[in-house]
Amino acid sequence: MTKLFKISAAALIAAMAIAPMASAQTGEIQGDISIGQYMEDDADIVMLGGHLGYGITDNFAVEGEVAFGITEEEIGLATATVSHQAGLFGVLSTTPKDGFSFYGRAGYSFAEVEASAGNVTVSEDIDGLAYGIGAKYFFDDVNGVRLDWTKYTSSDDNVDGDADVVSIGYARKF
Repeated sequence: MTKLFKISAAALIAAMAIAPMASAQTGEIQGDISIGQYMEDDADIVMLGGHLGYGITDNFAVEGEVAFGITEEEIGLATATVSHQAGLFGVLSTTPKDGFSFYGRAGYSFAEVEASAGNVTVSEDIDGLAYGIGAKYFFDDVNGVRLDWTKYTSSDDNVDGDADVVSIGYARKF
């Protein structure tokens, strides 16, 4: 994808996130800490991360996420890991019923993947659109669990950076 498309997509997502927040008087803040499995063709890396979201309406929220790899994967003679990853998402969810809600999310994400062999380390920046689905269950008014699957795509045709991440974590309402 072109640099113009990347900038336009990032600006659109930022506008979607900022405009509703500016007019919202109240909203629910939710966060979570999760552990996930980053799965790409050659690599399976365990990641530690979290999300922080703000409810614009009962069924729409914006959330940011950050994560980093806590394991490495041997690929040939090299060792690879996810140095860091971050993203911004719009989230559509069902109205919670008996503590359960389901959601879909779409946004933009960027990550840095590092590989090293001997004394040589190289890194690759990967950014692109991301989308996924998930579910939350709250045991009480503030404590719950979140299960998520997200597909991360690469906007660079020269980088095979598409990956799936499945995560589970402790969720909390603030």
